[in-house]
Amino acid sequence: MELTPKEQLAAWAIGLEVVRYLRRTDTLEAITSRMDSLAVNALADIQRVVADDAIEDPECFSRIESILCTLEDTGMITNRHDW
Repeated sequence: MELTPKEQLAAWAIGLEVVRYLRRTDTLEAITSRMDSLAVNALADIQRVVADDAIEDPECFSRIESILCTLEDTGMITNRHDW
């Protein structure tokens, strides 16, 4: 999604206020803990894909596809995976 500069600044300001609110309500720690867990799991999945010697295509298309799927499974959508 393409945002205008004004929308980007609004998104940044809204995000900042949300973080401040979460910090005041002692909710931020639980959320960041969950994010850390998701990130570690995603990295472990990506590491397994890269280390998988069963994937032998010369240009590593299957590995890249698997990595992109892993990212998407954790909600990190990229515009490079539109096929």
